[in-house]
Formats: sequence, structure tokens, C-alpha cells
Amino acid sequence: MTSVINNLSSLNLIPCRSPFDSVMGERCYQSIVSVDTFTDFIVEAQADGMLNECNLRENDRYSRLLRTYLFRSMAVIHAVIDLRAGIVHLIVYSLVTNEITEFEAEYFICQIRQNLDRY
Repeated sequence: MTSVINNLSSLNLIPCRSPFDSVMGERCYQSIVSVDTFTDFIVEAQADGMLNECNLRENDRYSRLLRTYLFRSMAVIHAVIDLRAGIVHLIVYSLVTNEITEFEAEYFICQIRQNLDRY
């Protein structure tokens, strides 16, 4: 898990308490970064083959973009992108031992979106 977080260090993640319970041994982190910093991270991680975007693209009633990514099949990154403000609110769940399956990733994404106002 430490190596996953080290690779995400440019995002300045801090540990947080998850608003929902899960038994998968995950760790929750969050951060607020500029759109430029996030874009640089996305471009570099995709070029290195460490990041894949999920097909769950949405926008909310505040015209923010909701995007999700799988980082090295070990972490789910949920990004709330506010282009008007120029910031990205990140919520990251990282598993300690095993890889995140597609179903587990969908579970985290659904839980994050249901509890978005609690982060």
C-alpha cells in the first residue's frame, strides 16, 4: 500500500475516515488539488500504464465533472472536477493486499457518490 500512495504523492493525499463501512481492508484518502496538477498526474500515469479511466462518467447539478480511475488495480480514484473554480476534490480508496476487482471498484464508486457530501 505504501508504494501506491508514494506514486500518488503529487496529489498530496491525507488519510481520512470513510463515511461508509467495508470489510475489504481499504484505506481512505482525500485531497484538493488544482486542475493543472491533476491533469499532469493523469497524463503521466496513463503514459506509464498505471492508470485506467472507468466508464462511469457523470456530471452533477453544479456542473462538476465526476470521473473515476483505477490506479494499478490497487486503488480507486474518484475525482470531482470543478472547472470554474479550477480545483479537483479527490477521494482515493486503496486496498492493503489484493487487487481491486471491477465489481469492488463499482461498489466503492457507488458508495462514494451516495456519501459525497460526507467527505
